[in-house]
Amino acid sequence: MKVSDSISCLLFSGTHCGICQAIKPKLQAMTAQYPEVEFHIKDSAEQPELAARHSVFSIPTLLIFAEGKEYRRYHGAFSIQTVEDDLGRLISLMH
Repeated sequence: MKVSDSISCLLFSGTHCGICQAIKPKLQAMTAQYPEVEFHIKDSAEQPELAARHSVFSIPTLLIFAEGKEYRRYHGAFSIQTVEDDLGRLISLMH
């Protein structure tokens, strides 16, 4: 997984995680709202090296990258509204 030069979101989740299963469809719905943002969902059990490279030790963890650098990190039961607010702010700053 390559982090884009623009804005991207990377969700680390798991199949047996109830919070992950609740967050995934909400995050997937955001792809239409933010077409300029790349969204990726990775199973941390299937890609432990990628999770370790990003210092992800619990799921769900959502990382937002701007120009290849980590901008925000959310973990556990986080608010999708907060993510949307942060993405909107980041997009307005970059464009």
